[in-house]
Amino acid sequence: MQQVAEVILRAIASQPDHVVVSCEEDGERTVLTAQVDQADVARVIGRQGRTINAVRTVVKAAALKNQQQVSLELLTPDDE
Repeated sequence: MQQVAEVILRAIASQPDHVVVSCEEDGERTVLTAQVDQADVARVIGRQGRTINAVRTVVKAAALKNQQQVSLELLTPDDE
């Protein structure tokens, strides 16, 4: 699922080399954490969060196909 999120976020970002997606296992759930360049944060979030929510939906759908539970979090520079 990490690769799915990374491919989609790299396609959205204007600085695809700065996209980093890390993976953490939390029991039965997998938590993906994405970091993008400061300039791409607004682009990845989108208007009213529509873009990041769409990415989350696609990643969750791909995970359900493999019977996994996945959540995707976007770290902004304020979170670091």
